[in-house]
Amino acid sequence: MSDASEQREREAAKLTRHEGLRGLEMLAARYRDHAYALHTHPTWVFGVVVAGVEKLRIGRRRHLAPAGSIIIVNPEDPHDGEKGAPAGWAYRTCYPNAALMAEIAEEFEQPGLPMFGEGIVHAPELARAFVRAHRLVGQALSRKRRCWWFSANSCNASATARSAPALATAVRRSGVSAFTAS
Repeated sequence: MSDASEQREREAAKLTRHEGLRGLEMLAARYRDHAYALHTHPTWVFGVVVAGVEKLRIGRRRHLAPAGSIIIVNPEDPHDGEKGAPAGWAYRTCYPNAALMAEIAEEFEQPGLPMFGEGIVHAPELARAFVRAHRLVGQALSRKRRCWWFSANSCNASATARSAPALATAVRRSGVSAFTAS
């Protein structure tokens, strides 16, 4: 096996943009040796580590995010990322802009744009729902039937595991049975 083909096997990334969701960018990636230098985004970053461990810094805090961890980065918060275990990590992320976040906050009757206090959240049901939503949106889920992985509670100052019950309520209201929390 050549070095190039071995690298392709170990690392893969697919970035998609969904115009029907206000230009939402979504990334599904698997990294073994890749590392992100410290950087920022003008958008939020929401992600779930689906395999392995990511080692990252968000602001001044350092984290190890094992599989099942939810990663939340507010706009313009400096962050980086690299493997936290020899096998690397895989994750699914999305980058909602302010217009989309404002629309979602309005749908949940929340004032203003949310800012999150925790960079890593451990909420297994919420993580599973995010991954299902990410896959379905990636399969061109229509805008009218979309359901977001966070609930009215997650539009508050910080995201916590308490968001999971409200997520289930929001999911049931959406009519998208594939998202029903188990």
